[in-house]
Amino acid sequence: MPKEKSVQCALCDKLFSWKFQMENHMLTHTGEKPFKCTLCARSFNAVGNLARHQLVHKDNRKKYSCSQCSMLLSSKDTLTQHIRLVHEKSKYFTKLCNTCKKPFPTNTELSRHMRTHTGEKPYQCLFCDRCFSLSKNLNTHILAIHLKEKPYFCKDCPYSFSSVGSLKYHVRKVHPIGLKPQPKFQCCVCEKYLDSNTDLQNHLRVHTREKPYSCEICKRRFAWKVSYKHHSAHFHAKEKKTDILCPICEKPFRRLSKLKAHCQRHIKERPYDCLECDVSFGSNQGLRGHVLRVHRKEMNFSCGLCEKTFFLKTARDEHISAHLKETPYSCSLCSRGFPSKKGLRNHLKRHARMT
Repeated sequence: MPKEKSVQCALCDKLFSWKFQMENHMLTHTGEKPFKCTLCARSFNAVGNLARHQLVHKDNRKKYSCSQCSMLLSSKDTLTQHIRLVHEKSKYFTKLCNTCKKPFPTNTELSRHMRTHTGEKPYQCLFCDRCFSLSKNLNTHILAIHLKEKPYFCKDCPYSFSSVGSLKYHVRKVHPIGLKPQPKFQCCVCEKYLDSNTDLQNHLRVHTREKPYSCEICKRRFAWKVSYKHHSAHFHAKEKKTDILCPICEKPFRRLSKLKAHCQRHIKERPYDCLECDVSFGSNQGLRGHVLRVHRKEMNFSCGLCEKTFFLKTARDEHISAHLKETPYSCSLCSRGFPSKKGLRNHLKRHARMT
């Protein structure tokens, strides 16, 4: 149900649903132009005008065309890197599309690309007949249409969204003041723009599958330094101890039976109470995530491999591990590995039920 229009302009009596809408409208009376283009000196009195203007820069940003696959790139250096990495006998890009001859590093990425030619949509919604070409699009559909959930909140107005992409689009259109300048570092494989050269080099490992960081103890290799450090600190540090640590609160136990009984209490009890509402949690980390997500609504940690943002650094690091198919959290009962603590906790619940 639409919100009642109760916010009135003092100059022309026009009504609006939200205060920020009325403030934007006031610019038509004052003649102010606060919406500045970050790429040139022009200013505008409306976000729509700024958005239309920035399309000029978007069109001009890609000037260099690859003669082998027709990809447009933003600089000569990026084009050179693209040719060297993708076309010149690359040891990474060995899977070739039979339709457009574009190379890919894995069969998974090639199969995903082939759907642009075939129109295949293998991901079907369980609640309706709609199908999608990507699993992330299916998840967004279920959240928005069937579950009516919009977990991504705008910090500048009351609106919320079902996906990070929708939130970012809203911020660009409605609240462009204070936005960071557009990133200038372009991936020569997928055309994504990154904020820094470091982010770009880390992102490229998604395509090349390069893993430059090696564990000295078990020789396992990692693509990201943060994943390597996490592995060393959590996996091998526990190996040196005689005690078995609870994966939720890290309390040590000598016997597996004692640990199983202790984990049952975590499952049943929720001793961590939120001071701002009536919700309680089984772990302090769960409480912290709730406070940040519901009461503070700050998402400060972003993934360098996709556009997803997180309230907690640990959640971002676990998400990166899932990208790279790493499993730094190991079950002390059966040695099975998981990319996140949440996955390990759910697994331990099954162990506890079998006792």
